[in-house]
Amino acid sequence: MTKPAGPTRAALDPEAIAVLVTRGQELLATGDIAAARVVLLRAAEAHDPGAALAVAATYDPILLEKIGVFGTDVADIRSARNWYEKAKELGSQEAPRRLEMLAGRER
Repeated sequence: MTKPAGPTRAALDPEAIAVLVTRGQELLATGDIAAARVVLLRAAEAHDPGAALAVAATYDPILLEKIGVFGTDVADIRSARNWYEKAKELGSQEAPRRLEMLAGRER
């Protein structure tokens, strides 16, 4: 006897992903990092490289400083690196450059 499958998230179409990424970037630009992560994670779970790249940005100390978000409780280089790696695996052309920037920051 097989177990019934657990609940699954509905797949997102490209338009829904684009809406989530746009909203997440708007939240990020206003400094609402926590809300941006929630929205962007939903899109990244659909295996979208742009969404994964955007999630990484919410942890990236370099990009957070550029938008005026400071504090050790927000930036997390390890999480940024992990999400950039995921974005790279999903086909992001920008992720390798961002990984190089982070590597320079860690030195």
